[in-house]
Amino acid sequence: IEIRSTTNLPARGISMHRAAGRSAAWARERRGATLQEAIAAIAIATVVLVAATQMLGTIARQHRLFECRSLATLEAGNIMEQVMARPWAEVTSEKLAAITLSDACRQMLPGARLQLQVTPEGSTEEARRIGVQIDWQHAASQQGKPVRLVAWRFRKEGMEP
Repeated sequence: IEIRSTTNLPARGISMHRAAGRSAAWARERRGATLQEAIAAIAIATVVLVAATQMLGTIARQHRLFECRSLATLEAGNIMEQVMARPWAEVTSEKLAAITLSDACRQMLPGARLQLQVTPEGSTEEARRIGVQIDWQHAASQQGKPVRLVAWRFRKEGMEP
């Protein structure tokens, strides 16, 4: 029997049964993935999952630090606004000692601490340098980078010292 085929099998002397048997044996050998391929796939998936988990943890930490810093900056700005709205005679370190952080700031920033500093500028004390600094602790008892605002307040003409 001669078989004329468009496959790459030689046409002479090979029966359909024999040709089919060879491809069936080859298919039995290559059915499914080998153990080495499965282990390699699991290892790659594990590395990807560990990297993704670490990256998400880092992103969450950075987001928390950003929120804390934003809140501290807003609080420092509000305190500076309170100080600048006071009369000239009340802008002293002693009188500003009564200013405290808001409840929301104390709750969101663990170990938050406010420092107000008023320094006379010039020999005639026509200006005062006002510094507001907020420090706090973040995870693992590490000190957060403090937020500092500085402003100068000038005495208006005709005001008493």
